[in-house]
Amino acid sequence: MSRMEIYAIGPNAIVNQNIYGEPHNAFGGAIHIWTTLGEKYGTNFSLFNPDPTWKAIDRMEERDRWAMGFTFDMVVVRKSELPTLIRHLVSFAKDYPTPTLDECIDVLRRARNDSNVEAVCFNHTSVSESPWVVYDSDDECDEGRGFDLNKDKGAWYLTEESIRREEAMEYQNQEKGPF
Repeated sequence: MSRMEIYAIGPNAIVNQNIYGEPHNAFGGAIHIWTTLGEKYGTNFSLFNPDPTWKAIDRMEERDRWAMGFTFDMVVVRKSELPTLIRHLVSFAKDYPTPTLDECIDVLRRARNDSNVEAVCFNHTSVSESPWVVYDSDDECDEGRGFDLNKDKGAWYLTEESIRREEAMEYQNQEKGPF
């Protein structure tokens, strides 16, 4: 069964390749959120055409924007934003419970209190390769390295500003500056 992978980012801005937490059953995380919000906002989520649900983020209430935003590819949540994300996920999980969300919340609470963690990031299904491991060559012996937020491109930060944009998914293409 697939699982969600949560990675820690330390003060050096490099994603630790050791998984920080692994909530079980990935379908109880991102896909559950997408399906639930698709029903709530009338977009009828489909894995074959997810864009209508994802793009509805600009008309969602704040809690739902945070729940949706944390499921997007290459999102990073700074420690300063963890209390907000946790609060919104707790509220979402109360209304739309899954054990996966409960496990995720527990991992995020642990990260919030961990002095070695500055941020977290996610791979929402373990059946796909982690976007947080970077391979610098095509050599089969290349074991990869942790994604460096100050060097590698594509990551974006989950904030209220980043998920208010009409095209929230486009936010990840903008320059963010150093970690």
